Amino acid sequence: MAQPVMAQPVITQTTMSKKNSAKPPVDLTSPLTGVEISAALRKEAAEILAEQRKLRVQAFLEEKTERSAQVIHELLDNEDTAPVVRFSAAKDILDRGGFKPVERLAIAQVVPITGMKFVLDGE
Repeated sequence: MAQPVMAQPVITQTTMSKKNSAKPPVDLTSPLTGVEISAALRKEAAEILAEQRKLRVQAFLEEKTERSAQVIHELLDNEDTAPVVRFSAAKDILDRGGFKPVERLAIAQVVPITGMKFVLDGE
């Protein structure tokens, strides 16, 4: 006697897309060309490398922060340092300590005036 045949589900791209809803469905009728895939991978790789470079620079600067502050302090305290350098060091310390002077910007806006008559003296 023959065993009954169980139907196997057919897995299509649509079925796979429903299971993996985070990724948009891929149209198998118009596959990406190697050039399109390569360009997308290059762009993604460039973004990853840029982010890694940014993190490395931030870590490097964080390592140098304490020593940089010490150097500024040493310049300020050293009597043999030129006065202009000592002044700059003192100013930097004050600025970073929150005592930076308020910067003011002058903003001018020109507004046209229409429909008005001006009378000059003597006319």
